[in-house]
Amino acid sequence: MHTTRRLLTLTLPLLAASAVVAQNAPAAEDQTLDRVEITEQRDPEFIPYRAVFAYIEKFEQLRERDRIALVLRVVPQRDDVELSGLKVRLVGDGDYTRPIEVSTGGRLAVPYDRSALDHNADFMFNVRSGSLKPEINVLIRFNGQTISYRELMDSLKQADKAERELMTFAQRLMFPHSNAVAAGFGQGVQATVTIESARLGTQRLATNRRGVVGIEFNDELYAENPAVEFSTAPDWLIAAIAPRKSEPN
Repeated sequence: MHTTRRLLTLTLPLLAASAVVAQNAPAAEDQTLDRVEITEQRDPEFIPYRAVFAYIEKFEQLRERDRIALVLRVVPQRDDVELSGLKVRLVGDGDYTRPIEVSTGGRLAVPYDRSALDHNADFMFNVRSGSLKPEINVLIRFNGQTISYRELMDSLKQADKAERELMTFAQRLMFPHSNAVAAGFGQGVQATVTIESARLGTQRLATNRRGVVGIEFNDELYAENPAVEFSTAPDWLIAAIAPRKSEPN
């Protein structure tokens, strides 16, 4: 099944200063990172924390967000940029600095930190300017290989609602509601999703060449609520748009 990822920052100008499913969003746990390697990079890539904070604040105000998490994703814009070697810190005025964890696919924890605002902090990367494109992602919280269909679709509804709250009015008119969950396993990874339904039979969904598989919303499956089994735990889950009319209400 073809799915279209929701890229929230295609037309969000605030995140263009530096130049759209998952494990739980990574916590901003302290870890040893080489600050010198980052701060001494000539003309380093950076993203102002203040620009990202606008989305963090909106997300924190949502009534329902227990099933989802907000992350900042960076996408390489040059062939010589490897996400596996990416390092990042929040660096601000004075001695303010805070390590940021980079998880699968270039996704960064986005801490709610007013001190970072007060110190005019930036996300500083160990690559030169113009290397990365930033995106805001709403991930579905999941850590395992089995989930009930209804729970997965309820998480989809929550993710879709959150994304639309983060969009501009024009974007809400442009993008339809999400009607599927995209599960990512990494490019080239072969994985399957199995749904055994007494009503509709057994469905086995395989990843495409990008290592992504789409699970569509279906009224009958939602009512029956079978188990959704992943052959291996996905790296991430996000809301997606499948080319059909079925949508969660």
